Amino acid sequence: MDVRKAAADPSYVQEKLRILKKYKLVLGARRPPVGAMRRRRLRQSADGFAPAAVHGQPEKLRAWAVEEMKITAKAARL
Repeated sequence: MDVRKAAADPSYVQEKLRILKKYKLVLGARRPPVGAMRRRRLRQSADGFAPAAVHGQPEKLRAWAVEEMKITAKAARL
């Protein structure tokens, strides 16, 4: 699921839900990698999934992570 697209486009979510229902599947929520980051490991843990533009820049990385969590929460509500 593309959470950015889901947060911006309710029809995207409805289509995904339609597919899940068709195949009798359930979409579960899981903690995004952003939510698992710890302050002392911030840079190391984010290198695998954060955009290269924020690598090695703790403040930008933190701001990016906060925004990702907001988008994920918004998408989960739909």
